[in-house]
Amino acid sequence: MDEDLADEYEVLEAYLGLVNQETQANRKIKTAQTALDKKVIAKYQQLTVDEIKVLVIEDKWFNSLRQEVKTEMDSISQRLTGRIKELAERYGETLPQLETEVAELSDKVEGHLQKMGIV
Repeated sequence: MDEDLADEYEVLEAYLGLVNQETQANRKIKTAQTALDKKVIAKYQQLTVDEIKVLVIEDKWFNSLRQEVKTEMDSISQRLTGRIKELAERYGETLPQLETEVAELSDKVEGHLQKMGIV
């Protein structure tokens, strides 16, 4: 047998062994899942009305509602933060600061106009 073919044969044998192990593992998983499903169904039949209410209302719905409220609060918080930043940028300079800056720039413009001979 050729050396390359022997290496390839060994790899294929190892692969076949792994595929067989995977198949067996999948069978075990399926069997365990079926057994678990049967136990869950049997347990559901034993639950009282109050226990069912706890499972459905408190464990399922309340958790969903809590998560939705938290998501909405986070969203509102982010929008408010963005709006506050926008307002801070818009009104960052006070009126007296702007008036001072306008006066300085007006003086510069008048100086340039005087140099150009325009009065």
